[in-house]
Amino acid sequence: MFPHPYTIEKSHGWIAMNLPKPDTSKTTALPDPAAQQPFSTPPTAVPATTEPLVAWPATLHYAICVDSECVGTIGLKPGVDVHVRSAEVGYWLGEAVWGRGIASEATAAFVDWVFENVPHLERLGGSVYSGNGASERVLRKVGFKKEGTLRKAVWKSGVWYDLEMHGLLRDEWVEMKQATSSERNS
Repeated sequence: MFPHPYTIEKSHGWIAMNLPKPDTSKTTALPDPAAQQPFSTPPTAVPATTEPLVAWPATLHYAICVDSECVGTIGLKPGVDVHVRSAEVGYWLGEAVWGRGIASEATAAFVDWVFENVPHLERLGGSVYSGNGASERVLRKVGFKKEGTLRKAVWKSGVWYDLEMHGLLRDEWVEMKQATSSERNS
């Protein structure tokens, strides 16, 4: 749950409360001091592993910062059991920075980091409340495809919302990276 309104004063406590506390005996996270600080880029790359995602913390949360100010969060919720090769990405930004491309940039970098560092992950999902076109555009810019709608899946502030489901497969991500690389080289 995010503090509202999300102010710099409230952000430090919330971030500290939600940063993953790595158990180095079970996770792929490095016990890097930088991982304990809010930052605008994903953490240091970790070596490839054959450990399943179930060894990860329940969720991973990172701060999105602009000019040393925390403006939102981005995170990953790994799947478990039969969903172990899937994970859900989520993000949130304060209204003051909407429309500046920050969510798109952060999500693109985060998706790259996830696929580059979790070799057994096959699918990333992302969901958007109906009517949140800006968030849906973020997912589409990064390469996610709309997969369906869960009708009346969210009850928020006395209103029902549909949940628009999106997904990005590893093969699709690899193709996008290769196309981008080819465009740069021509």
